[in-house]
Amino acid sequence: MRMRSLSLQTRIISLVILIVGIVLALSTYLDVKLSEKTLEEGLKERAVSLAQELAATIGTRGELEDPEVLKREMEEIKRVRKAIDAIGVFAFTSRGPALIASTGGAVKKGAGQVEWATVREGRLTASLEKMRGQRQWNVAAPIRLGGEIIGAIVVFLAVVLFAVRNNVAADDLKVGDCFNIPNGTSIQTVEKHPCNENHNGEVFFVGEYTEGSNYPISLTLDRYIESACVPAFEAYLGRSIDSEPALSVSYFYPSMDGWDDGDRTITCYVSQPDKSPMTESLKG
Repeated sequence: MRMRSLSLQTRIISLVILIVGIVLALSTYLDVKLSEKTLEEGLKERAVSLAQELAATIGTRGELEDPEVLKREMEEIKRVRKAIDAIGVFAFTSRGPALIASTGGAVKKGAGQVEWATVREGRLTASLEKMRGQRQWNVAAPIRLGGEIIGAIVVFLAVVLFAVRNNVAADDLKVGDCFNIPNGTSIQTVEKHPCNENHNGEVFFVGEYTEGSNYPISLTLDRYIESACVPAFEAYLGRSIDSEPALSVSYFYPSMDGWDDGDRTITCYVSQPDKSPMTESLKG
């Protein structure tokens, strides 16, 4: 049997189709990478704002020398702002920075990544590190007292705890829906399941962000989550968030492109901290 060669026209058409496919694939890849970059920069700004805010609250040396009070205050902040992996308070001594109080986690290990000389000069530092298998921002803000740099607040903010939802992603999720939490930071779709089947996320709040017209990349988003999602969590589960340390609250929010298109939807969901599967609804 003789093989017939493709005509020139057919080969040109095939080449054009191949080129178009490559261009589309590359475009999609670049869009995802840009979204991830936008998310990372947004989280960096939030970590910087938080570190500066905490550093400004320390007004005396006595506060810096009271580790029990500091730890309680930081634990309360971490309880509300679930994206925070850890917070550490350091005092500068003749032997170097000394850890005064922390919320645990990888504070000591992460502190090794801080440019302490820069912080001692009164400048803030921020670095994106990979810790315990996930990316996180390590931000150190100097504590000033009477013109002297006496210590620093270090905030560790996990990147993977936030998921960006674009203009069409996850828009079918409603309160009471159970689903599998996708990997990554830019979410296109989610896989819903009946709550009596394996899943690791359950929606308990869907609302519109109303705290201003600017894209929420600062502490304003944390305040919205605290005022809207925390009460919704307690109403949905029928018990206080403080009584559920084995559960974690996370949320989807619009990408910058989605925001520009008018998307203001915030979707809060509950999961176990390690995202292990569940086979029943958590609704109280």
